[in-house]
Amino acid sequence: MHEAAMLYLMARKAARQTHAPNPHLVNVLRTIALKLHQPLMDRLITATDFIPQAEGALEETAVLEKIVTCWVEQRKVSIRYRGLQSQKSTVHLVSPYLLEPSLWGEGIYLVGYSEKLNRIVPFKLNRIEKAADTTQPIIASDSFNEQEFVRNVWSIWDGDGELVTVKLRFRGETAVRRVLESVWHPNQAEPERLPNGDLIWSTQVAEWREMLPWICGWGADCEVLEPVTLRETLMGEAKAMAEQYGWFVNKQANSSISAASDFFG
Repeated sequence: MHEAAMLYLMARKAARQTHAPNPHLVNVLRTIALKLHQPLMDRLITATDFIPQAEGALEETAVLEKIVTCWVEQRKVSIRYRGLQSQKSTVHLVSPYLLEPSLWGEGIYLVGYSEKLNRIVPFKLNRIEKAADTTQPIIASDSFNEQEFVRNVWSIWDGDGELVTVKLRFRGETAVRRVLESVWHPNQAEPERLPNGDLIWSTQVAEWREMLPWICGWGADCEVLEPVTLRETLMGEAKAMAEQYGWFVNKQANSSISAASDFFG
């Protein structure tokens, strides 16, 4: 019963995080539901209502099927991909190494070696416009370690060099308690409580830019201490947000808000 409950929770989480039609997920959740005790069976079947229904075949489903086939059969896959900030799509011949879900959203990523870029790249599946299987075997990589990759990324982005230490200060009883409730990353150090009640939290990640939405979500309860580039990026975001809400900082030294000017640079 307890194992069935864990399976139910994982399946329900998948259903709630899926906001695009996915007939394969609907089918597998309903298959799992039939194996569960009541009332878990009925509740999991109801949970599939969270997943939108599609009329006819979907290109996104076809892309997923092609990539899964090539990944399982260890063959290269040809994809037409348009990155988030790209003006046009490009074609990549990819050796698929890993299919991995995003920890902080519903996205699924194909991690593989791109012959066009000559490096291992994470490709978000819903940005792949077309996928075609090939008969070419994948290019094996001695440098790619799946466990190490998953451990070092914040969600899915890999870095180009050494791991970066991100150090944050959390203030306020509620924020500190919430941080201590969870293990946010496999590499995180033991949190340090300060005499004034603040908390120092740190971890090592491959790419700190992927942490920005999570850090911003804490608002003023979180201060970036390291690295300097991340701290400066957040200072710029704070200034932009102030201006978004009509607070334009006066940069004159003799201004009555010179303290704010100093803070925003």
